Amino acid sequence: MLKHVQEAVVKESLQELHQLWSKKKGNSGKALVDMKKWFRDVNLNMMLTIIVVNKISSSDDDAESVRWKKALMDFLELNGQFIIADAFPFLRWLDIGGEEKLMKKAAKELEKLLKNGYKSPGAQKKLWNEIQGTWSIFKPSSRKRYGYILPHQSYPHMNQWKIDCEVSGYHIPAGTGLFINVYKIQRDSRVWSDPDDSRLERFLTSHKEVNVKGQQFQLIPFSSGRRMCPAASFALQVVQLTLSNLLQQFEFSTPFDESIDMSEAVGPTNLKATLPASSCGLICLY
Repeated sequence: MLKHVQEAVVKESLQELHQLWSKKKGNSGKALVDMKKWFRDVNLNMMLTIIVVNKISSSDDDAESVRWKKALMDFLELNGQFIIADAFPFLRWLDIGGEEKLMKKAAKELEKLLKNGYKSPGAQKKLWNEIQGTWSIFKPSSRKRYGYILPHQSYPHMNQWKIDCEVSGYHIPAGTGLFINVYKIQRDSRVWSDPDDSRLERFLTSHKEVNVKGQQFQLIPFSSGRRMCPAASFALQVVQLTLSNLLQQFEFSTPFDESIDMSEAVGPTNLKATLPASSCGLICLY
């Protein structure tokens, strides 16, 4: 139903990228482009177009868009950080690392930006008319019917054990909270030969029956079950659409052919331990 929106956003973003390449290319035909920013803007504009039928400017000359994107990125970054006070609440008053101060600042900035939406009563009225009559009143007894609005976690987590038990020879006392080591599962040498090598052809030959829909636990990048990533379907559609069009039109290389450090950092999402230069050499293929 929303394919036309996704296709339109990708098409427009590629046109902007082509214009940027034409403007910045040198004698070699290459242009240094911040692709991390480009991918972020594509994803953000796609979500905003679907939700509020609007998008933000990709240009750095638009101060309001730059401010909005920075506030959102700061919020998302802080949301995934490990906070010492979460593990040791008695140290919260010290605010080691200054995360709490940064959180308050990010929340205040987002609040200012969101308040701008309340200054448009016409838009609010239109939105209210569209929603009116489509949702019933939410009741505690209706929780199962509204699973999509319940909070989700981005990493597999099992609730605390209520009783003492034994799993695979390991004694687990009551009250223990367990986290599933997805990293280890997806690098099991008994399942994957050379798991750290990018061999996409394996999904067409030896592992063609494996998918990422959460039913085969040797590969669960979106987790599984009730706490599976709610955006898994959206992500698979957008990644395929964006990359297929992008790789058809452009060729990439790192500045000065530098290698990229792919080692990972600890956290709820897959972040790089050493952030690579987000700019890359871009060549238009036609």
